[in-house]
Amino acid sequence: MSSILSNFWSAIAAQVIPPSSEQTGKKETSLLESIEQAHKEWQMAGGFFEYVTDPDLIDMAIYSMDAAEKKYVYLLKMARKKGLRLDKPFRTARENLTH
Repeated sequence: MSSILSNFWSAIAAQVIPPSSEQTGKKETSLLESIEQAHKEWQMAGGFFEYVTDPDLIDMAIYSMDAAEKKYVYLLKMARKKGLRLDKPFRTARENLTH
């Protein structure tokens, strides 16, 4: 169980929003990549939630899912303000677990 938890947190810790560039095109690409990565983090957190059975880990998984969702929504709002559009729609973490 500890290796699963360790792998989960290592994956989350390795994902940071890339630094923004001076060029607008690179900023937009960076933001879109950050959105995609945030969505993957949300999916991972949802998968972790479905896997754990220990009550303490369930609580942690819920908090992780909530944090990942908030990051994803925040980045989507940033993109919307900049007039950016996603090439493909993302499904929610729960939808991905059922498909």
